[in-house]
Order: sequence, then structure tokens, then C-alpha cells
Amino acid sequence: MMMFMPDNSKIQIAGKEEETIHTKDFGLNMFFKMSPDLLCIISSEGYFMELNPAWEHVLGYTMDELFRRPFIDLLHPDDISHTMKEFEEVLSGKDVFGILNRYRCKDGSYKWLEWLGKGSEDGKASYCIARDITEKRKAQEIHNRSEDSFHHLFENIPMGVYRTTPDGHILMANRAACKMLGYDSYEEMARFNLEEEGFMPSYSRSHFRDQLEKEGEILGLESEWKLRDGTRIFVRESSKAIRDSDGQILYYEGTIEDLTENKRTNDVIRKLSRAVEQSPVSIIITDIEGRIEYANPKACQSSGYSSKELLGNNPRVLKSFETTTEEYEKLWKTISEGNEWRGVFHNRKKNGECYWESATISPVFGSTGKATNYVAVKEDITEKVMTEKALRESEEKYRAMVDELREINNTKDKLFSIIAHDLRGPIGSFNQVLVMITHGRTNDPDLKTNLLQELEKSSRNIFDLLENLLDWSRIQQGLKNIEPENFNLMGSVNENVELFLPVAGQKLINIKVEGDKCINVFADRNSISVVIRNLLANAIKFTPNHGEIIVRVADEDHNTTVSISDNGVGMKNEVVRNLFKPESGYTTSKGTNGEKGSGLGLVLCKDCIERNGGDISAESILGKGSRIMFRLPKVKMS
Repeated sequence: MMMFMPDNSKIQIAGKEEETIHTKDFGLNMFFKMSPDLLCIISSEGYFMELNPAWEHVLGYTMDELFRRPFIDLLHPDDISHTMKEFEEVLSGKDVFGILNRYRCKDGSYKWLEWLGKGSEDGKASYCIARDITEKRKAQEIHNRSEDSFHHLFENIPMGVYRTTPDGHILMANRAACKMLGYDSYEEMARFNLEEEGFMPSYSRSHFRDQLEKEGEILGLESEWKLRDGTRIFVRESSKAIRDSDGQILYYEGTIEDLTENKRTNDVIRKLSRAVEQSPVSIIITDIEGRIEYANPKACQSSGYSSKELLGNNPRVLKSFETTTEEYEKLWKTISEGNEWRGVFHNRKKNGECYWESATISPVFGSTGKATNYVAVKEDITEKVMTEKALRESEEKYRAMVDELREINNTKDKLFSIIAHDLRGPIGSFNQVLVMITHGRTNDPDLKTNLLQELEKSSRNIFDLLENLLDWSRIQQGLKNIEPENFNLMGSVNENVELFLPVAGQKLINIKVEGDKCINVFADRNSISVVIRNLLANAIKFTPNHGEIIVRVADEDHNTTVSISDNGVGMKNEVVRNLFKPESGYTTSKGTNGEKGSGLGLVLCKDCIERNGGDISAESILGKGSRIMFRLPKVKMS
């Protein structure tokens, strides 16, 4: 075993030979100590016998700490097995190179060591050199990862990447390039030569090569390529000439990007843009805050605003007085929740003119799933709305005309009923009595007197009925004008009451008039007299002998009320409800002395009162009497 002497050793040199030996040993010892590699001698039992200082520097242990333990104690557990196998081969005399293992440092970290080993001739020791390759290995790992990353990027990038020789041989192509050009693999693609079996681009290959030779690169060349199956694609190509140190071109490398879908999309976008610009409907795009970002020409034409005036504004600039804030809030709530809104706007143009629009507003979602814009498609439906409005008005007029015709028809039927029933009976009786008197069939003076009285009563009833018929028919036909004026209502009431005192006196009925004599109204004097006369006649007819009728005139806040009450026979509720309706037909009720009537008088009263701006009503209790009330406008101040 070779022993190394310490620096302070003193050796006696007997002669020249001893001096040479000493000098040689001293020099080897110096090299042993100065080596940056880890030098050592390991016994067959696995302990260090000699170590150079590099061990302390690399691992951080002292020499004593390293000598006291077997060298395998510092090995990484995963490296013990293969290291011991190699150590045994070294002891057996085999030279071993390139053993790799990890040695634990004093701080707990590990160093990668690469070993060279040779056993002694007697097999009792091994001479080894270990080199710290930790940093080299880290660099290699980084390099490997970089290579892997590059390869992964090269193969998976969606853009085609290639490398070719100037004469057209394909040196390299990634997966995207192969797929783009219709090949299943690079190996298949590499069999073809671009000069001989190229992809038939729309440019000349020789021109492409000459430009690369001259300028060194081509950027963003767009062209159409025809593939081997006849398919045409549009690509954007960038290429660069790579030269050696002498300036000779080694190869071309570059990228190709398939623009086919983009071109088609752009073509569609251009067509859509043209369609939007020429669209007969308004199209407005806003941001999520509601500010207008785009308005097509139709939107500008419909609103009267220029595109510049609309941009940046809220669509509420078109709001009319009929579109409420609440409606707008409901709209924005709907679309902000990601839903489509459909409805109608009543907008106002720049010149103040109003117009109607049917609108659909939809959110546009970005890649994050959130709305980025709102698109409104609106159609001017003003003409449609106005047509529908005119149609509704026409329908209403038609309906009113039909109702008017129905009313006229009811009037006609009523008139025929009255003529057939109420006139035929009294006139027939009147004729019979006249025949009896004129042909002398009775000589009894008292009977004759009674018959004459009946004739008088019948003639009066016929006259009253004819008067009402005439007045009513004139009103229905618009022949009788309502000419309102200020007049004393109490005076008119008293005049008409006086006319009926003789008739009331025959039944011993007392008529009382109550109210302020100075009460005036604004109404048609003649038609109000017709009403008062009819109501007094009815009250007398249905009031028994010795009964009482009260006419009361009262001034109220906004109108004047006239009520005529009696303590007569009264009416059922059903009769009261239909009292003023022409379609209810004639009445079959008779007065307390057998008086007959048609019911036309009350219908006439209703028409007269309503034409004077008032209203009429009735209330009654069967067996106790009735009260008819009508209200008229108060006197009109000049």
C-alpha cells in the first residue's frame, strides 16, 4: 500500500537513489492533495484507508468522521445495491468506469458522484477516483427538461413548423404541419420533395427560394395551397434561411398557419357586416352599461340621429313620454340576468316625432361566460300600429253603428208594440162608445153622460200617448234639439203641477211642492217640462184616492235634484231595475182606477234627462209607494 507523508516529515537521504525515491513520493503526495476530484483507497472491508482533502470540501465531513464508518453508510438507499455489486467487481480485479451514485453530505443534501475504480493485485483494496457531477447533472436535467418542453411545444403547437433543404427535402415537420398538409406522420411526409411533388402554392417555388437567398427571410406570405387530394387551403407562411459560418445556406425553417377557417369566418363577417349595414331593421349594440357602441344606418334613419350623436349615449335618448322608467328597469333586469327580452318601444325621433318599434334585445357572452354586450334588433312598426289603431277605431265605429241600429230596431219594435197594444185598445173602445151614442142605442141620460166621460178620458190618454210618441221619436231621430238655458226650475214645476190639479182632484189626491222658489238650472226648458208632466201623470195613475204626492226641489253642491214621491201601489225590484230600458217592453200595470199606460213615458224621461247632462233613478217599496229622482246641472255662470 502506498503511504503518503505529511508535509513536515523529515527523511534522511543516504544517496542519490534515495533522494530520487523521496522526491517522487513527495510529488505524488502533492498531486494527491491538490486534486479537485475525490481520491480514496478503500479496504476490502469497505472502510476508507486514504482520502484526499477534496472529500472534506465536497461532503463537509472531517477526515476522522469519514474514516470511522463504512463508505456505504453515506450512500443513498436506492444506490447501495448496484454500488456494492460494482465494488465487488473492482476487488476481483476488474476495472470499473462510470459508476453513478449519490453521497449524503453532512448538511443532509446529496451529491452525485461519478466513479472510476481499480482493485489492488492482492484484492485487499481498491483505488478509486470520484468526481462531483451534481451541477453537471442538474444542468443536464434542465437541458433534458428543456428538450422535452421544446419537443412537446414543437409537436403540440397548433401552428405548423418545418425545416427543409433548399432543394426541397423535408428535414423536419411537426404534427400540425403534417395534418395541415394531409399527412398522417412526418415519415410519410418526408418521402416527398417540395420541388418535385410540392403542394402547388399560388406562388412560384423558385421565386420563393430566390427571395430567401436574397433577403434571408419571408414574413407573413399569404397564399392558397392545393393539396394532393385536391383540397384548397389558405395559409400564412414565414420562413428564414439558416446559414453556416461561411454564409452557405444549410436549410430553411419556418411556420405555416392555416387561415382557411379564418378566411371563411372573415368572409362570413364581411357578409354579415354588409347585411347589417344594409338591413331594413335597426340594429344597435351597447356595452354592459348600456352605452351605444354601434348603430347601423337604419337605426340612424329611423331615429333621425347621426351615428356620431348616438355613440356613447344610452338608448333612452330615444325615450318618449309613454315609455316609463319602470318599463326600462324591467327590461334591463331581464337582459342583465342573461335572458332575451322582447317588447315594443314608443320612441321619439330627434325632431320630436314619435314612432313605434318592435324590439328583441339579447346578451352577447364572452369566453368567461359573462355578458360583454347587448344587441337590439328593432323594426319600425309605426305604420302597423297606426293601421291597427285605425282598424280598432273602425271596429268601434262599426260596433257603435250596430248598437245604434239595434237601438233603432228596438225603438221600432217598441213603437209597433205601443201602436198595436196601447193605441188599438183605447181607439177601439172610443169607436164603440161613439157608435152607441151616434146610433141612439141608449136613451138613458145618465148612461150617456158616463159614456161621454169615458170618451173624454180615452181621448186624453190617446192624446198623451201620441204626444210622448212624437217627442220620443223626434229625440231618437235627432229632430228635437236640446237647447239648454238658465231658467227657474221651481217656476216650471209649479206650472206643470197646476196642469194636473184637475186630474188629481178627481181622485182626491193632494199634491205638495217643496223647495226654494229661487232655484235655477241650466237645461232645456221644454224637455224638462215633458219629464215633469210624465212623472206627475205616473204618480197620479198609481196613487189611490185620497193619496198624496210630494214634489221636492233641492239645491246640492254640484247639481239640482227633483224628486216626485207617492204613497201608491209601489213596484217590485225587478220592475224598478228595468224601468227605464226601452227593450223591457210596454207595461201591463194599471193605475188604481184602471188607468192604462205603455211605459214609454219613463223611457222618454231618461232620454231627456241624459241629453240635458243629468241622470234619473227610481226606488220603490211594493204596497207603500215610489219615488222618481232626476238631477240636473246647476245654473251656468256667465
